[in-house]
Amino acid sequence: MTGIISELGPIDLFWIPLIFSLVGIVLLFTRNPFFVKLIGSVITAIGLVFLLLSPWSLPDSPSSAFGQLLLLIMGPSLLISITFFANKLEKDLSKSIFGKLLSAFSLMFGLLWFLLLWAIPPQWNSSTNPFWLEWWSTFLLMHTLSLCFGTIIISKGNVKLGLISSFAGIILIITFSLFSSGESTSLDFRIAYMDSFLNLLGVVLGLIIGLATWIKFIQIAENNRTKLPMMELLTYDEIDRVKEIIGDNVRGGGNDDGC
Repeated sequence: MTGIISELGPIDLFWIPLIFSLVGIVLLFTRNPFFVKLIGSVITAIGLVFLLLSPWSLPDSPSSAFGQLLLLIMGPSLLISITFFANKLEKDLSKSIFGKLLSAFSLMFGLLWFLLLWAIPPQWNSSTNPFWLEWWSTFLLMHTLSLCFGTIIISKGNVKLGLISSFAGIILIITFSLFSSGESTSLDFRIAYMDSFLNLLGVVLGLIIGLATWIKFIQIAENNRTKLPMMELLTYDEIDRVKEIIGDNVRGGGNDDGC
């Protein structure tokens, strides 16, 4: 058994950094002070570095296959993200010739990188990366759903336009389900696609159940909270006294009680 007890192994160089990365992401994207978010970003960065280096630090471990895939898809993902940030965050940059060329080349090379990964699947220990097909099918599914529902939301409920915008993704999914691609058969893709669909469905159902449970617990806590006693109504004498004090203050006078 490798790990903390004897020598550095998958536990130390992969699983602990993975847990730290998830904890850092939670700290970074939740409502925390700036210092806590800074610590979360540092923890996430350190954990990701260990994950990306796993193909070299753990060359014989099955865990390193995930690190290799993460390293390969990070490049095109960053290139496509540059296009988004150049157009979203810097309006002046997107209007300039340099900004347009940067956005165009980042998007073009990012998509080309993804196409090369599809044509030449990543190899791990003389075989196709075991996580590759799972990621590829999940990517196609998420891409198609994002185009469909994103267009429906933007067009304010136009379902036909949403289906048309996701037509290319639907065609790719059907094509890979019927024909072999790269080093994987159509059956392999269908199995991976069903796994991706079930995983996504499980995540959505888990979020819905978690949200419903959280709302229910908040409701139970509110119902069981001790309510503050209601203040008794003023008597007629107290109401007359309040009117008298207000009248004295409005007229600029005072009263002997110092009110």
